[in-house]
Amino acid sequence: MAGADTIRSGKTTVSTAGTAVALSSASILATFVTIKALAGQSDNIYVGNDGSDDVTSSNGFVLDANEEVTLWAADLSEIIIDAGDDNQSVTWVASVSGTV
Repeated sequence: MAGADTIRSGKTTVSTAGTAVALSSASILATFVTIKALAGQSDNIYVGNDGSDDVTSSNGFVLDANEEVTLWAADLSEIIIDAGDDNQSVTWVASVSGTV
């Protein structure tokens, strides 16, 4: 159905703490996205973008295990995550306007 919102979801892992990664490797324009740190994480996740495609514990929105944040009107490839420990993950679900 053209013009209808579609749902996209995924899981993103920070393999090496201190090495930020994009939430999605593809440019996906979302009406909104909810990002949730997995339960049982051993450290924090940092969400944001400092303008140079990086985020740190100093400038990111902090998510502890099982916490979530919803962002409106975002390109998922421009949302950056990092973690305080290796192999920390988030899952996400997004509403994407129109056809993808």
